[in-house]
Amino acid sequence: SWRNQVLRTIKSSVEEIRLNKRMSQLDLASRREADRLILDSKVLVKGVPAAVGMKVASNETDIVISGMSQKKVHAVVLNKPVGYVSGQPEHNHLPAVKLLTRENGIGDVNDLFENDNKTLTGFVPAGRLDRDSCGLLIFTHSGVVAKKLVSSAGIIPKEYVVTLEPAHQPTTQERAQGLTKLPRPTVDLKPLKEGGATLLGESRPMRPMRAKWLERGKVLQIVLREGRKRQIRRVCRELLGLHVVSLERTKIGPVVLDSEELPVGKWRPLTKHEVDEIISRN
Repeated sequence: SWRNQVLRTIKSSVEEIRLNKRMSQLDLASRREADRLILDSKVLVKGVPAAVGMKVASNETDIVISGMSQKKVHAVVLNKPVGYVSGQPEHNHLPAVKLLTRENGIGDVNDLFENDNKTLTGFVPAGRLDRDSCGLLIFTHSGVVAKKLVSSAGIIPKEYVVTLEPAHQPTTQERAQGLTKLPRPTVDLKPLKEGGATLLGESRPMRPMRAKWLERGKVLQIVLREGRKRQIRRVCRELLGLHVVSLERTKIGPVVLDSEELPVGKWRPLTKHEVDEIISRN
């Protein structure tokens, strides 16, 4: 019939793509993770076990990973205290992942734990937050989410609140790198906003950043779209002549820190809206 002919025409006009690519688009797994899951016979397409290299319609949504809860959590966020490192243990300081316990979780998080594990497994930090800094740190097991968060293209902006005081003398490390004198303390944020400055020991100029005083000369809000080691601390010393007393990350893209809902040392799953917004950023 003409109806069947139209349906066949519509169906044939839908582009087919590799299953691992479609799984990545749906944030079910990164392409590499998808290939592993397919090899392990854990992926079903329309209820049928998938094969490595198979193609599906570019709009296919009936893709299920067997054994995975439909309430899958792609990422969690921790309000990291000072004193914890974001990655591997160093100098007797514990990694922040150790705080991802049942007791520290906000809301119903028991389903996220395997067996009797005391801490969350399979989640790794997407980015870093220095030992002496606090605030938001996201952990994920999704390659798609991680890639967006750590992209060198600065897809996801990160906001910080920084408490400052006048800096006096260069540190031993700064002197070793050739810095003999710090600039006079200033409230002029033009060097930060315009970008182009080169930090000590680097050759790549900085990108412009958003910056404004919350309390003139004392409390600064900075929004970064790039991540260099201890960047804010170095920028404040080398360009403003100010020393960072405390540094708190208050926002990562759509994820905003509310210290009443998420006290220091506590964590919660990211909402579907937050994850979807991170993934959709380009």
